[in-house]
Amino acid sequence: MTEVYFVTDGCFGLFNKKMKTPSEPLSPFLVLPRHTVYGDYQILYDLHPTMDLRTISNFIFLENTTHKIKKEDQDCNEFVVMCLDAEKLRKICELYPETAKSIKYRSLDRRAYFLR
Repeated sequence: MTEVYFVTDGCFGLFNKKMKTPSEPLSPFLVLPRHTVYGDYQILYDLHPTMDLRTISNFIFLENTTHKIKKEDQDCNEFVVMCLDAEKLRKICELYPETAKSIKYRSLDRRAYFLR
């Protein structure tokens, strides 16, 4: 991972890289609605991602997933993320160790939620 992604508009899906086959349609195993974060866990713990973050259409979301999402996110026609460079995040964590603890805790908490 080279950046942390902050979803500001639209829905993004997490897709398993290992499950890609030509005969199997790719559908997200998790939907990230706006106001969510992705990538901090991999950066903070120096891990290689096993997932792809991609925009998803409302059709894919409504037909192939069981995740609930707000109506305003379903109707969004734009997909917007803000990004924070991985090196900048690491420097912030070095400069502010107490803040780094909090960020790491939230990252682990979010990861546990994803795995559930």
